[in-house]
Parts: sequence; structure tokens; C-alpha cells
Amino acid sequence: MLEYEDKGPGHKYETIDNLANYNAYKKYGANQLIYVIDKLIEAGFLEGQVQWDDYQGVATTCSIVAITYSGHELLDTIRDNKVWRKTKEALADFSSTAVSTVGTVAKSYVLAKIAEKTGLKLY
Repeated sequence: MLEYEDKGPGHKYETIDNLANYNAYKKYGANQLIYVIDKLIEAGFLEGQVQWDDYQGVATTCSIVAITYSGHELLDTIRDNKVWRKTKEALADFSSTAVSTVGTVAKSYVLAKIAEKTGLKLY
């Protein structure tokens, strides 16, 4: 999502043909990247569509139209390097974690730091 967001606010549409330009594609490959995009769409973090050829197990169509409000909220929560580092540390003992859990842990860390500095009860 960060790479897509980095393309700027005028960037509205991404297709399967353009994914090879992403660092995530180079690092993880087409099928893994498209699978993650599909799950981010299902979770409501991205707006788009993925269609799979069930027989061959490959995507035939993948398009990203936009990052949703929830997607931007997640990115804004984990954007700070300290917040991201603390979130990863908190989740390090788990072999897998839902994206929503990552967001919840990051948000909890931010709220705890704000409460610590202000004395406000935020949770």
C-alpha cells in the first residue's frame, strides 16, 4: 500500500501489467503480491478487484483503484518509524498476524504515548 500511495494523489488506477515496477513484486513475486492485494481488498483497505484462474492458480486480472479511508488510517498509524518498530516488536512472537491486529496494536501504542504525555485517559 505504501508503494501505491507514494505514486501520489493523482494516481488512481493500477493494473496487473504495472505491478512489475513495484519493489514488492521484485521481492515477493507476482502471485504473492497479488494475493496480498486481494486480501487487502477483501479487508477494505484497498478498492479494486482480483480475478483468479482457479484451474491454474494465477490471477488473470488485478486492479487497484484507490486506498480506502481504512487503508489510509492504517498507513497513517504505522507511518512513524518508532510506532512501526514498536508494533513489530510487540508482534514478533507470533508467526502470523491479521492486518487489523497490526493496526490495533499500532493505534494502542500511539494512544498510550498520548495518554502518557497528556495524562488523558484515551482507552
